Amino acid sequence: MARTLKSAKALSRLLKDKEQQERARLATIDQKLDELRLAERQITVSFGDESKLAGLFIDILATRLRNLCKSIGTVEVERENLRLEVRDAVVRARRAEDFLASTAQEKDRRDQQKELTSLLDAATAYKTQGRSKSPRA
Repeated sequence: MARTLKSAKALSRLLKDKEQQERARLATIDQKLDELRLAERQITVSFGDESKLAGLFIDILATRLRNLCKSIGTVEVERENLRLEVRDAVVRARRAEDFLASTAQEKDRRDQQKELTSLLDAATAYKTQGRSKSPRA
């Protein structure tokens, strides 16, 4: 039982670490998505610029905007998949914690049962020892 408890603790720690890693990856993806959206807004704003210099680069900006939109779509899909992975990691970590708690409770219950059994054995031995003696007159 002690080995099972030790394994459950290790599994719980491992799954918590995995959850934290997935959350960090999700934060990185969110940051990347924010940067891409900011770049998209900046290019969109530059289309409204009336200067002749901006007009020269309109094709380049349009290509860049098209590529940004594709990148945003890809990152959004990646973000959604990662969000699902984080959710799964959280569920696995909670299940491991529940298993750890139930294993610890079972170990405590067994320890108490052993203690009570030894107390009963001692009490029975004491009573048996007292009965075997003959009463003195």
